[in-house]
Amino acid sequence: MTAYASTHSAALIGDRAHILDIEADAAPGPSGLHLIGIPERSLWPARARIRSAVLNSGIDWPEARVTVSVCPETAPIYDSSADLALTVAFLAVAGHVPPERLARTVFLGELGLNGGIRPVRGVLPAIDAAVQAGLTTVVIPAFFSEITTRVPEATVIPAATLTDVLAWLHRTDSQPEEPADD
Repeated sequence: MTAYASTHSAALIGDRAHILDIEADAAPGPSGLHLIGIPERSLWPARARIRSAVLNSGIDWPEARVTVSVCPETAPIYDSSADLALTVAFLAVAGHVPPERLARTVFLGELGLNGGIRPVRGVLPAIDAAVQAGLTTVVIPAFFSEITTRVPEATVIPAATLTDVLAWLHRTDSQPEEPADD
């Protein structure tokens, strides 16, 4: 188990996307996922989606107290587009994902309870914001796979499921391969 991991997502505010920093920390204690930096009324649905997606993807739930934080906390809403980033950071500290693959990547997508990655609003503005922030790898819902050729400054990886993303993260060659589109 890794003590700390970080990655990125984006929040759409108006017609502009803003990069979110996602951090995760694992500590000994009762098993659980604690989300901070998200508006209170969004905590329970996000936590429930993450837990169901992880378990329904055949991934063991860690025996640790994991805290996942979204920064800046100034984002006025949480619209579920960061579900995938929260989950990947959580899985990194649980030992299921190589944390070094996360630091320069933006993850976008709402998780279905079955582990599927659902479309979200603002994918193109989010990719543009990522490129401007120097984050040139962006994982998006497979629904938007045609976008991969529209932004030549970014490596855009469409994924249909959480297991697709994990398979991509575990690749060891230098050229990223697109996860399967189910």
